[in-house]
Amino acid sequence: MPVTPRDGPSGKGKPIDILGWLLVAVRRWYVSVPGLLATIGAVALTGAMMQPEYKMSATVLLVPPTAKIPKPVAGRPPEPGNPWLTVGEAGMARAVAVAVSAAQVRERVRLAGGDPDYEISQVDRGAILTVDVAARSSDEAIRTAAAVIGLIDEEVAGRQRPHQPGPGEAIGVEVLDEGGVDASRMSILRTQLIVAGTGLAVSMIAAAAYGTIARRARARAGNTRRPTGRMAVDTTK
Repeated sequence: MPVTPRDGPSGKGKPIDILGWLLVAVRRWYVSVPGLLATIGAVALTGAMMQPEYKMSATVLLVPPTAKIPKPVAGRPPEPGNPWLTVGEAGMARAVAVAVSAAQVRERVRLAGGDPDYEISQVDRGAILTVDVAARSSDEAIRTAAAVIGLIDEEVAGRQRPHQPGPGEAIGVEVLDEGGVDASRMSILRTQLIVAGTGLAVSMIAAAAYGTIARRARARAGNTRRPTGRMAVDTTK
């Protein structure tokens, strides 16, 4: 079925006859078939050379303090304490997500043998954080998740340490799900589809170009061999 592309600068667009291109490729099979074979080989080589991505997702919960915090007495100034308890676990989660996503922290993960391109996000603006990793190997994914979880724990404790919270008076960290490693081949499949589409397009264009060149060559050869009318008259004299 003809497909009409977007009009060019002149405002006049011509339909592209997909069936016509396929018929040209079939008629010029001696040009298109080698291109198709080369495309199949390129797709297979791409799948053999590329490695799958190893994905892992961990879930961390910021838990409230276990000790009962006394409420301030009316008319008295509040006693010194841990201000992060007022901010709450959700506020702490937002702060930690920003801090652990910083460039210098990612460099620490890289030096620990992990992949610095991890993603950390807050779930529904609550106290739950997710760590998503896509690494080149299963071991690298595990090292990355472990390093990021450790940095979350370190960040939560470090922000409260200056306020010297007592036992049970600080926000804590609990790992809900360490996650499992899954091998994903989606990136390989996307690359193979791009290679296949490019190869098919090149094969069809090559077949059409060969046909055009061959017709022009035959036309030039015919014009060279055909005598003109004036020459025919001159030879009779």
